[in-house]
Amino acid sequence: MNIGGREKVVLDILQHIDKKRFLLEVACLGGGGSLYHAFRAKHVALYFLHKKAGFSPAIYFKLRQLIKSRDYDVVHTHNPGGFLYGAVASILAKTPVIINSEHGYGSHISKRKYWAEAFLMNRINMTLAVTKHLEECLSGRPFADKSRIRTLHNGIDCEQYESKGTKNRVEKSLGISSTDIVVGCVGRLAAIKDHETLMRSFKLVHGDFPKTKLVIVGEGENRKSLEALRQTLRLESHIVLTGERNDIKTLLSRMDVFVLSSLNEGISITLLEAMSSGLPVVATSVGGNTEVLENGLCGILVPPRDPEKMAQGILTIISDQGKARSLGKAAKKRVKEKFSIKRVVRELESLYRSLLNMAA
Repeated sequence: MNIGGREKVVLDILQHIDKKRFLLEVACLGGGGSLYHAFRAKHVALYFLHKKAGFSPAIYFKLRQLIKSRDYDVVHTHNPGGFLYGAVASILAKTPVIINSEHGYGSHISKRKYWAEAFLMNRINMTLAVTKHLEECLSGRPFADKSRIRTLHNGIDCEQYESKGTKNRVEKSLGISSTDIVVGCVGRLAAIKDHETLMRSFKLVHGDFPKTKLVIVGEGENRKSLEALRQTLRLESHIVLTGERNDIKTLLSRMDVFVLSSLNEGISITLLEAMSSGLPVVATSVGGNTEVLENGLCGILVPPRDPEKMAQGILTIISDQGKARSLGKAAKKRVKEKFSIKRVVRELESLYRSLLNMAA
């Protein structure tokens, strides 16, 4: 239960589900984590399986026992780990409805997991892809039953981003001034997020605009290598690695442009949050980013692993305030109309009910 897009989606579902008609409980393969108290605050039952690294057959039996004892109508898993254990345990427990949400990790799993998923997909009621592109990829898997695969976008609580945070406070915590132009990014410090390309592009931006600062929010296994790259680029005083933070809304309020440098994405929650905050966005043209940004109508799309093109996108925004305002306004409107969590949850409730009726 660490900070991440999937976890935020589940938290928002817990918040907005119709509690008069649905009783939700949450099982986690691992232990607690930085979002543990956020989940506790939702006043739902939490179950932790404390799975160790690697394949763990005992988890199947622990999950089956839990699912059978709680007599769930629906088990809804998220991504390969939860799916491969949760679906098998649910089948063994004879759960009426089993659903899996794929958030965009399908191209980054082992062959063994790929074939296991392909086998299980036809044995559950529905696979939900967070983008049309991902739905097409899943539908192209061997023996896939396309009638059991559909798109349901991720969403966020847009209303949370209507009010801005206190800029003075966040400037002090980041060591930036009121006159700095802030390029921001939020995401795990992992290879798939490709912060290295972002930092190299920022080197080019900083050459033209010395008053720029790059703020990278997040924690992960690549921190040391990014710190070393920051030193190599001689930008120690201009690139801020904040670590994990729980005040994302406030941090977004101080950014001038948001950049997503990922090599692959489903529907990025941090991208939606930035857009909902009215920030102009530069994002790589991968996965769901093109879907979210309407192929560039609501932000600037650039090729992955291309520091020069990314720098050009950033420079376009920070050198043209009219362009920045126009993109920010379009981005905010796009999220409100297409990626509201309330809309997503209503669709999910309808799906739960319809699949239960079919299984009856």
